[in-house]
Amino acid sequence: MNKKGQALSMQTVIIIILAIIVLVVLALNFTVGLQNLWGTIIGTYRIYDQGVVNLAKLQCEGYSPEQFCTSQIPLYNKQIKQEEMKYCYESPINAELMVGDKTLKSEADCVEYMGE
Repeated sequence: MNKKGQALSMQTVIIIILAIIVLVVLALNFTVGLQNLWGTIIGTYRIYDQGVVNLAKLQCEGYSPEQFCTSQIPLYNKQIKQEEMKYCYESPINAELMVGDKTLKSEADCVEYMGE
């Protein structure tokens, strides 16, 4: 006798795969939370608090050119769990300051401006 098992339809296989994906997402949600879920999936997350970065950028844009080029802003790095000092033109702040017809937006711009 030639007996064959019952074959699963393609629709059933797709539903099973989707159900497994949903269960994995739910498990990740309960273990790492929704805020870090996407970062956990792709392996990255925001290292700095975006609100603090935005405030630092506003602060830098109000500085004089000398303050802009020489001041460092403390930002807490969540990945290494300690504070780092960042210049206004450095990432993640990336502030820009207009001085006459020039824009200060990098260390090179500051060196050129301060050398004048």
